Amino acid sequence: KLAAENATRAASFREAPQSVRTETERLARELEDLPSVEELLKRLDGQTTQVLAQELESLRAEEVELRRELDTVERLDESLKVRPVDIGARLPEATRELGIAAKALTSKEQATGTKPGEAADLVLLQAQRELLASEVEMLTQERLSLGVRGELAEMRRKLLEGKLENTRTAIEALEKILESQRQTDVDRLAARLAGMAATLGDDEELQALSTELHRLTKELQDS
Repeated sequence: KLAAENATRAASFREAPQSVRTETERLARELEDLPSVEELLKRLDGQTTQVLAQELESLRAEEVELRRELDTVERLDESLKVRPVDIGARLPEATRELGIAAKALTSKEQATGTKPGEAADLVLLQAQRELLASEVEMLTQERLSLGVRGELAEMRRKLLEGKLENTRTAIEALEKILESQRQTDVDRLAARLAGMAATLGDDEELQALSTELHRLTKELQDS
């Protein structure tokens, strides 16, 4: 089972150069075509305070997700950087073990007779050689693919950093726009209430309502 898994991973590493380069190029184009903050704000021009507030919450959630993705990519990038050392340490050792296993298998095949247990020993040695051979091939293919895989991780990092920077800038800009629009809403409501209050006369109930609305407006203004 482990030998089969190694073979699958080796095949994946062997195919990596072309597929990874294609993905790296796609991400590079996406980075180049990232929409600007100005384009986002233009799309929101004229929207209501409620819509702007919803968009702000959406951007804040997006920022959290981008930070999470960037953290994952940075950890992957770090792991790729240490893999050459790991492979450099294990590959020669695995190659040496494979040579020993191959010699032991050849010797066993030549000496195998009909004694009990000899067939089982042969099967065990064959499995050992197969496992080591699959590991050597997997490590060899992984080492060959490290360069392009590192380039892909780096491009992913750059793209996420670009998206994160745009999102941060958009949040800051939208916070200011929303604050200004809320102030405008408050001023408009305050002016309307002032006009209503002037026509209420001595109606105590309506006057109390006006006072309460003024209080709520003040709370909104101070929030």
